[in-house]
Amino acid sequence: MTKESYEKIRAWFGERPMALAALKFAYSRLPAAFFCAYPLLLATLFFRGDTRFLKALLVPAAVFMLVSLMRKLIRLPRPAEALGIVPLLERKKREDLFSNLMGFGGSFWTELPRWAKIFLYSLYGIWLLFAANAALYTLRPPAGIRFSTSETAAALLCLLISVEPAVPARRGGDSFPSRHSASAVAIAAAFLYVSLPLGLLMSLAAVLICVSRPLAGVHFPRDAAAGAIIGTAVAIIGFLVI
Repeated sequence: MTKESYEKIRAWFGERPMALAALKFAYSRLPAAFFCAYPLLLATLFFRGDTRFLKALLVPAAVFMLVSLMRKLIRLPRPAEALGIVPLLERKKREDLFSNLMGFGGSFWTELPRWAKIFLYSLYGIWLLFAANAALYTLRPPAGIRFSTSETAAALLCLLISVEPAVPARRGGDSFPSRHSASAVAIAAAFLYVSLPLGLLMSLAAVLICVSRPLAGVHFPRDAAAGAIIGTAVAIIGFLVI
């Protein structure tokens, strides 16, 4: 994508209000729908005692954390920074998810030394592991609190990558890969793992989310494609191989 090619995209959408409205829907409303539908899927599996709950929880979590770690290490700029373009849709910056979940934020969190962040995120990862273990005990009372080999691998992966926010970011951007694209694909795979009709519907929505990111000007096409590939690869390994 070049500055000239994106200016043509901006002009095309500027002349077509209906197309711009559809792009806004795919860019903002569909991720919100994923945010609502995914917890409902997890709650349904959990309260039904479905043994697929643990993988449906940990595979998308591992994708999210892995992509977050890659973004910190690779540090490629976004189109607005690299090309000097004005995105069609504004990107909203959010505070760190894990610091919010743990009740930290603001100057307190930013002023903590690196070792303290690693320690706190390690505690958070251990909490995730115990929570998953407790869920497994609920789902499989006769077996007691015990993981199978695949479940142990998934839980440990989630634990290890949970320290990602404590890794210091190099200078640069946070464009590659697209976390929205990777997460959408992983969540769609979780739905496919549970229900084929719902999975196909969510897969279509995931494709629209992936396409909307470069069209909105917040990611390069390579970012969305890489996110989708990573989400697909981890989902195949997590849901089918392990």
